[in-house]
Amino acid sequence: KTKTFFKGLHSTFPLLLMYGRPAGEDLLDNFINQDDEFFNDNPEFLMNDEFKALCEELSRQTDLNQFFNSSNSQNQQPAQPVSSISVDIHNFCVGLSKAIEELRSEQAKINNTDAKIEDLYRREQNLLENVHLCKLKLDSTFNSVVMFPQDLYFYHSFRRDLNNQEQEILILLGELSGRGTPVGLFITRQPFPKCVKKDGKVYTQSEEPLEVTFHCGPRTTVKSVGKVKATLFYEDYTSRRDLLSLFNDTKDLDPVLYKSSFDELRFSQGTRLRPVKLNFELQVHYSLPGGLPVYTTIQTTQSSHPFIVLTNENQWDGCAGVLLKKETFEVTQQGAGQLVNGQGQLGNAGQQTGHIATVQETPWPRFANLLQLHFLRATRQELHNPIRALGRDDLAYIHSEHLRNSNRVTQGDFDRLWQWCGPILHRLRHQKNFGMMWLRGLIHGFVSKRDAEILLSQFPPGCFLLRFSERNPGKVAAVVGTGSNPPLKHYMIDPPPEKTLPEVLSGYPQFLYFLQLSPLYFLSGRERICNVIEKNLALSEFFQKKPHSRAAEGYDETLI
Repeated sequence: KTKTFFKGLHSTFPLLLMYGRPAGEDLLDNFINQDDEFFNDNPEFLMNDEFKALCEELSRQTDLNQFFNSSNSQNQQPAQPVSSISVDIHNFCVGLSKAIEELRSEQAKINNTDAKIEDLYRREQNLLENVHLCKLKLDSTFNSVVMFPQDLYFYHSFRRDLNNQEQEILILLGELSGRGTPVGLFITRQPFPKCVKKDGKVYTQSEEPLEVTFHCGPRTTVKSVGKVKATLFYEDYTSRRDLLSLFNDTKDLDPVLYKSSFDELRFSQGTRLRPVKLNFELQVHYSLPGGLPVYTTIQTTQSSHPFIVLTNENQWDGCAGVLLKKETFEVTQQGAGQLVNGQGQLGNAGQQTGHIATVQETPWPRFANLLQLHFLRATRQELHNPIRALGRDDLAYIHSEHLRNSNRVTQGDFDRLWQWCGPILHRLRHQKNFGMMWLRGLIHGFVSKRDAEILLSQFPPGCFLLRFSERNPGKVAAVVGTGSNPPLKHYMIDPPPEKTLPEVLSGYPQFLYFLQLSPLYFLSGRERICNVIEKNLALSEFFQKKPHSRAAEGYDETLI
């Protein structure tokens, strides 16, 4: 009966960790109270060392996981934005780092015959499961709540940190169990998915660097390491004729931090509009206590996110659409038909399971968040401090006008939307004046014809606003108040190749005052707050100023 009790308690323990304190303790009490007769006859079992160890582990782990209290409830509440739980997740990550350090310290002191190995292994498995649960909670929020950039920044940062901490725990498990490798090479930061220009830098100042980190177990002695080398491969296309050569693809490993940053990596040719990924490898010489030296080459356990190398900017919108669609509709498939966005589940041996599956539709909040991320990347804005992200009205316009306010986005919906949206993002990214006008609020952009008319009716004649044309992808339409009949007129603005949008607008006298979106709108993301600004004043920064020349001797002024 004692064996039955502890077997049941061990099987129940992961559930206790999922519920946290005090729900976990209540569940534990209920479990104990199910057999009052047993404990009345055998009170000494309440003081049993194994039972006490389990209770202490519950106490330690629930301190790290209090924010899981409602994550597995039968009556789940709507997921909250990440910023509303950011303090809890931050505290969890801090506690997780301390727990990993404690485990490393304990693991460094044990030997192969130590009785503590089983307990240490169980604690590391529990910690790994907690990391997985936290990632599931984050992904659930990402898939169910339309986030503002601040929330997306929190999500991205926490998700990245949890991935890195997960890899550290896997190294501990691999070394302790002997069934895995005690060393590992991991991509800890990366700017992908994105389009990369041939012979151009792999990331810009506003993006994350491409960083690789080497980890080893606390009982592992690293004798020497070689250089980290990057290799590129096609995801779904193999041909030795199309192997790409890389420049600056080998880097030294920092001897203290065990990190390499590939800031000068270059690609010598395009990838023929196909997604590719990066792997990294490292030669390492190490040994374990009482074991023979090992010479081996290790590779990153996971490849990079996909990217496409372009040969000219005209390929950008098509390739950017391929990457966004891929990220939107590809998920990791788990056992029992469960689909999970993000990383795969972890099996008992600490290895990731699951394979990539393509789904036909995705929730609107998830797509809105991915679109926001790709939009900020396309317009070269920093995620933690964007100048002008997609606001609530912008996303509402896309949702209503192009996706019929549906709760699900299908692949067909995506294709139709990108035919319209892709050329817009192309202009915002590659036409400097056009992109700057968007960031300054001089282009309202994502607003319907009807809403533009309602907005302009509140301002005097001569005021105008610019919006993206619904029928002509990538083109801009102007709505201007006339003060006569009809009170509003609509114009298609289609500059010839030799002219910019500011040059065309400056030539039309009926356009007097820009209806400029206020920076308060960018900050709040809510109703459109507008300023009225004289057209020539608003456009002055977009015209090259003529240099002032000193008058020649004997003349009042030199005209140029």
